Amino acid sequence: MHLKFIIAIVFVWILNTSFDNSPIDGAHVLEQVFLRNKTMQKVSVTIHMKERFGNKMLDKQSVFKIEYNPMKIYLKQQFPDPQFEVLFIEGQNDNKAIVNPNSFPWMILKLDPLGSIMRKDNHHSIYASGYSFFIDVLEHLYDKYKGNFNSMLTYEGLTQYSGVECHKIVVNLPNFVYIPYKVQPGENLEILAHKFFISDYMVMEKNPEIKSFEELKAGTTIMIPSDYAKVFILLIDAKNFTPVTAKIYDDKGLYEEYDYLNVNLSPSFTNLDFDRNNPTYGFK
Repeated sequence: MHLKFIIAIVFVWILNTSFDNSPIDGAHVLEQVFLRNKTMQKVSVTIHMKERFGNKMLDKQSVFKIEYNPMKIYLKQQFPDPQFEVLFIEGQNDNKAIVNPNSFPWMILKLDPLGSIMRKDNHHSIYASGYSFFIDVLEHLYDKYKGNFNSMLTYEGLTQYSGVECHKIVVNLPNFVYIPYKVQPGENLEILAHKFFISDYMVMEKNPEIKSFEELKAGTTIMIPSDYAKVFILLIDAKNFTPVTAKIYDDKGLYEEYDYLNVNLSPSFTNLDFDRNNPTYGFK
């Protein structure tokens, strides 16, 4: 029997039985979130994001279509740049993203997902689109702090948000600090982000001598955060155990905030959804 099918069966069984005879707490809810993440194969979602750059919060919203293994991503921004589109298919187009900027230079571009143009005004690269990286960060913290993690969690019960019943969870990481790290050969900021489950933009902001997400000089010492953030405030859909909203704080205050809207965990994608020749897209 296929492993993913077995995991899916176990997931459904756990959802039906986990909370029947035990009190709900933050750890139990997050365990369901982690398990849901492991079974997720595709998703369509609208993400409203606020991200801090310097002293300003930038506000934007995009519609995403995502398939995993191999990764396929289509996004279309709704604001502030309507009609801006990106299509990325792992292993195709030399692993470049196809971009319709809907602005100067008024031509379709092929861009490095880690390059300065793609990363401008974005906390994360396109590789972190959707839920998976964010949930992986939480699972990493859960494993990293093991028995102490429960003391970092506050379960604040059920609440309504945009018509969705949600579990509210607060995660406090009081020992969040910046620590020195010696760059190893071949590492860039994207590699560090996935190696330590931290924000590569946060590393760049803390180390102004770093000018590119793509390159780091081996042997140099930089400052990196000990954890992804200092505080997470999470609303988790009580029915399907996916994030509904997440507010994330560092030592300066609100660092980023994400609302996940119009979530479909079983979208009926066809090949046309990830085809630049889709007549509803603007890549021609």
